[in-house]
Amino acid sequence: MVDVQDPRVFLVKADSAIDSFATFVARAKAQPGQLVVSVTAASAQELFAKWLFNALGLDVIVVGCKGGAEAATALLSDVVVGNIGDDFGRMSMRSLAKALFVGAQEKSPRWPEAPTLAAALAPFGITPPTANFLSRYGVYVVPSALKAKDPAAYLKLQQALLQARASLEFQSYIAKGQLEDLSIGKPGEDFESAFTADMVEIRKIK
Repeated sequence: MVDVQDPRVFLVKADSAIDSFATFVARAKAQPGQLVVSVTAASAQELFAKWLFNALGLDVIVVGCKGGAEAATALLSDVVVGNIGDDFGRMSMRSLAKALFVGAQEKSPRWPEAPTLAAALAPFGITPPTANFLSRYGVYVVPSALKAKDPAAYLKLQQALLQARASLEFQSYIAKGQLEDLSIGKPGEDFESAFTADMVEIRKIK
């Protein structure tokens, strides 16, 4: 079951002269090898950054940090010009940053200034492999052998998780805590084609 989706977001500081993704691309072309963007090292963020700049033919330096906090600090301390992180995960710096795009099918209520990735890339003739390309997902998994050898048990477990997600108790907990619910609560099979398409593209990244 897929229970959480947190898309990528491309941030610059709130006072940056870079006011759009098109402006970033223009500056990167004018200053090859000079712009630096931070990500969490050895993560899907890094893969996303490499795919993005390769697709655009940009010479941008991608710096891998030990974690999200370090990558965000690099942006806020002017060590880098941009940061690729997670939409919800970067809300702690909402007042200090602005988003150039969000890597999702729909615009984000947390970064309303940001166009979707598809809209940001359209002027450059580039289409993302999937609408939510390389988003961060929260996924409940089991060994593939369980589904193959005992599909009834697999389905029973999946349905139990889905029902728990949709239960009144869960909804009441979210409402009582005034929490922002990022959970999706859909079968993993609904995302199979998107995951496959992402993996095909990932294998091309160098």
